[in-house]
Amino acid sequence: MSHSSSEIDQDNRRARVLKSGLNVVLGCVLMFVVLAGLYWLAGSLHKRVDLTRNHVYTLSQNSKDILKKLQDKVTITVYTTEKDTPAEWTQRVDDLKELLTQYRSASNGKVQFTLRDVTPGSDSPAEKAAREAGMEASLMQQSSATELKLNKGYFGLQAEYRGKSESIPFLAGNLEYQLTRAINKVAAISTPEIGFMAPQGNPLMGQQSQFSLLHNELEEEGFKVTDLQPTSLGDLSKYAMLMLLDPQNLSEEALFKIDQYVMHGGKLFVAAPGVQLSSRMGMNSVTPNPPNINSLLESYGLRISPNLVEDWQGGRSQARLTRSGTLVQYKDPFVFTTTQKSSDSPLTKHIPMAMFAYTSTVDNSDRGTSGTVTKLLTSSENSRTQSGPFTIEATELKPPTRSEKLEKQTLAMMVSGHLNSRYATEPPPVLTKDDGTTYTPSADEILKTSKGDPEVVVVGSALLLVNEALQGVPANILLPLNVAEAFTRGSGSLELRARDLVVPQLRAITPAEASWTQILVIGGVPLLLIIFGFIKMMLNRRRRARYRRIYGGAAEPQFQQAD
Repeated sequence: MSHSSSEIDQDNRRARVLKSGLNVVLGCVLMFVVLAGLYWLAGSLHKRVDLTRNHVYTLSQNSKDILKKLQDKVTITVYTTEKDTPAEWTQRVDDLKELLTQYRSASNGKVQFTLRDVTPGSDSPAEKAAREAGMEASLMQQSSATELKLNKGYFGLQAEYRGKSESIPFLAGNLEYQLTRAINKVAAISTPEIGFMAPQGNPLMGQQSQFSLLHNELEEEGFKVTDLQPTSLGDLSKYAMLMLLDPQNLSEEALFKIDQYVMHGGKLFVAAPGVQLSSRMGMNSVTPNPPNINSLLESYGLRISPNLVEDWQGGRSQARLTRSGTLVQYKDPFVFTTTQKSSDSPLTKHIPMAMFAYTSTVDNSDRGTSGTVTKLLTSSENSRTQSGPFTIEATELKPPTRSEKLEKQTLAMMVSGHLNSRYATEPPPVLTKDDGTTYTPSADEILKTSKGDPEVVVVGSALLLVNEALQGVPANILLPLNVAEAFTRGSGSLELRARDLVVPQLRAITPAEASWTQILVIGGVPLLLIIFGFIKMMLNRRRRARYRRIYGGAAEPQFQQAD
């Protein structure tokens, strides 16, 4: 049987086509296997590249430090509604799952989590468990071009550690900060103690302290807050910081103890006006009355001045009825909002605004300081001060004229570094021991210059932190909370809490990275083509050599015609 040359060529072409097709199929299969392997590897390792400037999608060092200190397992139970939820809700749930996976990896498996799907109103075992854990159903909005739906849904969690639990009824805002805070509180990893001094209410009359909201919020943030009595301060060295709100006339013994606490590297926050406001028989009056803690602050480089700030740009607009029944609009410059802040200080750079009321200025003292002074908050440029006699009825004030000099007034300042004690030049007071006996400290017992790294923040008003102010302007609480975080836990915790205020942005490419990218783009592709071509050439050579061994020197197999 014989075959024509055309039939042989056709068979060869079919063989080559089949071979090429098999190569294509094999290449696609191999590529699919490689991609599937890479996907599985990335999912199992949970590694990703965060190219944002502030690494907002990377677990913070503060969270990692908390997780490394866990001595036992933490169980996180997430109660969430996953059916008929808007896209934003679903994305938040997915973000939480991803975050919990990172926590489990960073803690070497000590953080375990489970998710329970809870349908509101079903009275199911999952919903009963959610209610027992303190979860609360919240409204979620779904809108389209034709309708608007308002449904309820659960999105909270409970952390459990060694029989203790901490619940977050609804997760709003910064997920990582809330999760780290819950783990830190339930495991008591970092619980700095704050000495808290503020005027107390009268429990017998059912009165609570005007600063109870701040006190409670500090405890919610995981601090241990201990109330201090001015008459019996005791040993202050155990406190991570002192917070003094509207301190009254402190005794010389109290001043001495506070000063020596600062000299040993202590952290101090003071909020107090330099005047006294009073109301008698329907008449408001103001008298200069700077707190006597000024005697310490002046040695550090600051002072609370006996004045009142008028801000004619940020002042609150008011309305009142005249005797004739006419509604009159006027501006109250004593109650004002400011956005003027130090963007370089971590204490204030993420504070959107603050509202002050009847505040005094904080100024540099005449004694000077060897420490570093930072202005934290100021009023607007259209501000002036009253130093007495005072007129605080806004309707009786004369607005500033064009020729009058107006300027920013400093409302909050910080001093840190090397500070001098008041008792470097003044004799110490007589102190009382625990047994009631008295003694005078010797010169060797008194620190006249600071050691360590003391930090002092002074605000010229306490009214911005009273309960009514915090209820009306929640942003006012940010400054004391930021100070507490930075002074006791460090800037890492502060940056974590501010992450929800940071807009994710891609970081800038460095010149070195740009150069390497250009090299890879321009030279990398041709180099890969050359390498693949070289590999293909070597494979072809091996194939031809194999054919020579099989067919006696012929590069390709030859088919002879049969008779």
